[in-house]
Amino acid sequence: MTEHHNAPVICEGATPALGEAAAHVLIVTHTTDGVCENRSGRTLVEALEELGCDVTLTIVPPDVDSVRAALAQAIASADVVVTSGGTGVRPGDVVVDETLALGVVELPGIAEEIRRRGTARTPVSMLSRAVCGIVRDGERRVVVLNSPSSRRGAADATSVLGEVLHHLLRDLRGVSRSG
Repeated sequence: MTEHHNAPVICEGATPALGEAAAHVLIVTHTTDGVCENRSGRTLVEALEELGCDVTLTIVPPDVDSVRAALAQAIASADVVVTSGGTGVRPGDVVVDETLALGVVELPGIAEEIRRRGTARTPVSMLSRAVCGIVRDGERRVVVLNSPSSRRGAADATSVLGEVLHHLLRDLRGVSRSG
């Protein structure tokens, strides 16, 4: 894993079976004296690595320009982009808005399942506006998933994504499911 603060540099990587690269954009939604309070970063990175992805962690402040630039760079260099934080209703929660502005074609079942699992523990999960979908980058199509900033929320997000990622990437590449 490569880590960058306020400099969205995203990885190039490969998984033997599918050749996918993953970029995890960690959105800083709360800071105290410059210390990141987002609790899900390590959870997301480890889960994506267990799925066979190379991961670069990018930390950006929660402002529109930083989020937009980090998302654009991640999408340009990865097949899977997972954001963390900025999915609620607080002032400054701009991640979902910036994801939707990319023209994402939503895969609502993924975000709904993440919320369903979270709501089983806490009703606050219903406040998430997180989305998951596909964004075009030229001829490429990239999976973008907004994850909550809590460790449990991130675990739910990567668990749900992990259950379908292989099939999703295969379908995006037009690879046959038979054989």
